[in-house]
Amino acid sequence: MHAICQKNPPASLVAYLNQPKIQSLGFDKARKMYCDSEGRYYGGLLSKLKQMYYPYWERKRKNYRRRKGKVVARKASSASEGKSVDKQLTEYVRSGKRPRSNMARAIIAYFEESAQQRIVAAQVPLYAMQGTRVTQADLIVANADGSLVMIELKCGYNRTQKQGDLKSLPGVPCRQNEIWELQRHYTHKGLVESGLPLIGSHILNVYKEGKDGITVKRRKVPKWALEKLK
Repeated sequence: MHAICQKNPPASLVAYLNQPKIQSLGFDKARKMYCDSEGRYYGGLLSKLKQMYYPYWERKRKNYRRRKGKVVARKASSASEGKSVDKQLTEYVRSGKRPRSNMARAIIAYFEESAQQRIVAAQVPLYAMQGTRVTQADLIVANADGSLVMIELKCGYNRTQKQGDLKSLPGVPCRQNEIWELQRHYTHKGLVESGLPLIGSHILNVYKEGKDGITVKRRKVPKWALEKLK
């Protein structure tokens, strides 16, 4: 279900993953639900967030703007592509096998060369929403001092139309980026409440741009998320 680096894994991460309640988590493919060793089933985080914040939202593509008379070529996200990248990164963390995907390779290069962080775990399970939901954190990375940061990884370019405001968060536009931030926030919060010490989290957006280029972009946590989400 998850992968942790074999070389010098952070002690706090090992302790977190060794908790019986975390070790017991699994996924029932037939029912498409998370479950534990006692036979309890849990819904995922995104379905709960939709009920709470954006019950009427539908993903609608927004036309690209022209730049200097040309349409910037950016490839939209693909669920299958995102799953493939997740799978290859998980195997990279587990065994050190270099990914085939150029996007996965670009993510690894970003952490090694630009961010100077080490990927120490992938697809880390957690309880969210006071233990009523279960989800997985895409990546956990370690800074040079050993402190841990959670990464919410998003593959593909996502420019979507605004559809009003988020329910219960007046003045916060309902778009794909804001939905991402809700997911990041509650995943981070769930990890901390479950016992993993994190000093931060952010979204890393990876997408194809131009003919052969790949952009890896760290998204700054917006002010509204820091002020309105607790």
